[in-house]
Amino acid sequence: SAGAMVLEATKDLPAGAEVCISYGTLSNAMLFRTYGFTLPSEDDEDVPRLSCLVLPGGTALQHLLKRHLPASHAGRVLELDSSGLHPSMATALAACADGGSRRPRAFLEDLLTALCERYHPDKQPRWQDANEPCQDAQRVKLC
Repeated sequence: SAGAMVLEATKDLPAGAEVCISYGTLSNAMLFRTYGFTLPSEDDEDVPRLSCLVLPGGTALQHLLKRHLPASHAGRVLELDSSGLHPSMATALAACADGGSRRPRAFLEDLLTALCERYHPDKQPRWQDANEPCQDAQRVKLC
């Protein structure tokens, strides 16, 4: 049916075989929002995590997206999780580098600043709390 998730095996499996999938390295906030469950707490769970969706149309962030991204990408949903670079953000950073403002690092910093200001308007963003996406972006040569 529409909206159903289908998992298809790439090889024959015996009846009753256990099938496992990987959800990747997502924070508990992203796991809960996306899949409806969380994993047992890890040692670093006390580190603040930023996890959010930037939805197209009518959001306060649209001016920022339009400034940095080409029109073909400014209306797309972006998933941001401080535990790593989500594919939607990698695509947006590449689009920014190729046809937008051509300043992907500035785009990511502006986006993180805008998101942090919504929750802590009286504080400067603490980049060490949300630096993993920048490091991931540098590894894939986007920033």
